[in-house]
Amino acid sequence: VNGLRIVDVLKSCYPRCRHVVYCDNRWTDFLNELSDLEIRHYPQARDPRHPDKGVVGPSDWALNDIRRSVPTDALLGYWPYLLADQMARGESTQESIVRALGLDEVIEEFRPLVVTGEKDRTLAQRVLERNGLEDGKYIVMAPHTWPDKAWGNDNFSWLGRKLFEECGTRIIVLGLSELGPLDIDGVLNLFDLPLGAVAELIKHARIFIGLDSGLSHVAASFDLPIIVLYAQGKIPAFEIRVHSPSAWLFLEAFPGQPIVKEQVYHLADHMMKGQEPSLRQIPACPACGRPLRYVVEATEALLNLRCVCGTQTMEKITGIDLMNGKNAPSAIPESEAPFISRTEGSSLPGRIRFPTVIKSVKPMEELLPGMASAGRNGGPSFHVVLPVRNPYRPVLAREVSSPEGRGGILLSLDGVLFLFRSMGYFPVKMERVREDPPLSGGSGENNLLEIVFAYGSDHLEMLEVPWGGRKLTVSDAREYFSWFSWQSWATPLRWDGLAKRAMLTGSDKDAVLLALRIIRLDPSFKSLKYLLKSILHDGILRFLNGQE
Repeated sequence: VNGLRIVDVLKSCYPRCRHVVYCDNRWTDFLNELSDLEIRHYPQARDPRHPDKGVVGPSDWALNDIRRSVPTDALLGYWPYLLADQMARGESTQESIVRALGLDEVIEEFRPLVVTGEKDRTLAQRVLERNGLEDGKYIVMAPHTWPDKAWGNDNFSWLGRKLFEECGTRIIVLGLSELGPLDIDGVLNLFDLPLGAVAELIKHARIFIGLDSGLSHVAASFDLPIIVLYAQGKIPAFEIRVHSPSAWLFLEAFPGQPIVKEQVYHLADHMMKGQEPSLRQIPACPACGRPLRYVVEATEALLNLRCVCGTQTMEKITGIDLMNGKNAPSAIPESEAPFISRTEGSSLPGRIRFPTVIKSVKPMEELLPGMASAGRNGGPSFHVVLPVRNPYRPVLAREVSSPEGRGGILLSLDGVLFLFRSMGYFPVKMERVREDPPLSGGSGENNLLEIVFAYGSDHLEMLEVPWGGRKLTVSDAREYFSWFSWQSWATPLRWDGLAKRAMLTGSDKDAVLLALRIIRLDPSFKSLKYLLKSILHDGILRFLNGQE
């Protein structure tokens, strides 16, 4: 359904072309409703019901069929869509595909595409009427996927029973009969329906709760509240996220720690009871402006949200409109601001301290009067001291020392960098410092980082940045923002492949640069392998092009 959006746009861009789509038999229902498509089926892929049956790489079969089909004088373009800067941009795979195809200016906001027919709508309506259900008065759950991404039928059953008891709303379960029904009073386990009818049932639900699976992407094509549980931390959730402005993505608090069922209930309950209509809209990150769509914790009174840049906000539910800021805590006078101060007696000009939690991010002109004008006039650089946390592990509410902090903003290192960049300031130096006494609410005097910012200087000298529990060396801030501004999700599984991504997309100089950076960060055999491959690949291409 994500690919169908791209196909539909390509049809409108190239109306006189012949459009051929390869797909699995199971998804044909959605393609039949789109006109002017030639549909070809490749061998069925493996699925959770039969993990030992089916083809592992059906797209390879499709590529071979394309080679047999196209004229001999045609140019065959084959692109893996693994762009090296995808991580730094916080893009999903679908967004990278759109950008690689040059369609990012045509598709302003990516959404999946599901087209259903009259027969699908009639069947779905008949199912609802037969079971005494009405549009918008039931919850859809999709609990089935591969074992490594599953949350467990027992957890879904508990959640369904709790929602039915508290809200009185019946549950429809959509999925695979082989993976079992849910045990909920009044539940309607619907398996083996045509996909079009399944989509229609999702479309008219009060709320959809699912996993990292196909039906969550189907739900994202419709305008309804969505909760998607990412029950595995191997792949950053933003890479595989569903594309909906109303989708909340619930993460594991720590890799390998199951998502707490009571917390999923609280988030769903807030949506169901309508206490916070704004929960259907995703607030913006105060540091970088991207959506705070990743849920770390949800309680009866608080939402702990995270951004791609790693910045977190702990939004108090009661009385706060997350969508437009109404009734949010007002900015407190500068004289009473506990969240930022200049260090008296310091030999460093304009030294600023960021504690763990701040109350609000006001415009930098208000926060630091004269900062922008001083920088433009060649004034002094700014020295910022902030606590360094484990970027991969989010902060939980119980770890915030002051109750007032629960309702504040926890700036990540990348969040601070994005915030200063918005004012034209770039980091030119970073080093760990010791300062006594330790910052209030911080994690100790031995865990502080001092950053020197200069106005308009994004390529002055080498930077050493704490990154992924290691030390990353980059030539300047521009390089960091281009490739590495995703430290809150940094794991070897992803940083090892940066050079490979650049090499596959033809960026050989970038591949060598990234391989050099990664081998200094993580001197392993795997990183050495990518360094040698990228150097060899670049050398061969230079030779073929007649270059030295």
